[in-house]
Amino acid sequence: MSGTGSGHGSEAVAAVVVAAGRSTRLAGDTPKQYRLVAGRSVLERSVAALRAAPAVSAIVVVLP
Repeated sequence: MSGTGSGHGSEAVAAVVVAAGRSTRLAGDTPKQYRLVAGRSVLERSVAALRAAPAVSAIVVVLP
């Protein structure tokens, strides 16, 4: 079946990270995507996880 996302075929898979929220539920001046968790931003962790996924051939990050 085509388009199952299993990563075993020759289909290209693109991931889109929408990091454009206003962090209204999270107190502080820094948007959530830039907050550090154990020394790395939430956005950096998200992109790193996608880069490690063999099925993902392209990553698009959407920022405000």
